[in-house]
Amino acid sequence: MPSQPSHPLHQIEKIMKRDKIPPSRFGREAAGDPQLVFDLRRGRTLGPPLFERITRYIQNLHPVKTARH
Repeated sequence: MPSQPSHPLHQIEKIMKRDKIPPSRFGREAAGDPQLVFDLRRGRTLGPPLFERITRYIQNLHPVKTARH
């Protein structure tokens, strides 16, 4: 299991900016919660299951490409 950063908001903000995703859309798509990003900005912390769900969402936005030989 990957180690959980103390606060994933920085990564989420970067992704939203890069992909031009509004905060409510990110939260709705990643966790079914349109208030997620706003709550994180106000200090909400994520439990391990929600952290994993958001991590999977982010990985699915831009899957890692593997080299073929």
